[in-house]
Amino acid sequence: MESAGNALSGLLQGLGDMLIWLGIVVLPFAIPVVIIVAAIAYFKWRKKKTGKPVPTSTTESK
Repeated sequence: MESAGNALSGLLQGLGDMLIWLGIVVLPFAIPVVIIVAAIAYFKWRKKKTGKPVPTSTTESK
């Protein structure tokens, strides 16, 4: 039973170390990439939303 507890403890410590490492090393590089991608998507969405005006009828009624 003690070896199972030690194995679980080691696994949880390893997962904790991995999360801390990702937060310190990867996150500072990922944040600017996410901001740039979000800005590009926003401007494309905004351009599509306010893009070409809806054509109006060109026929004249007499």
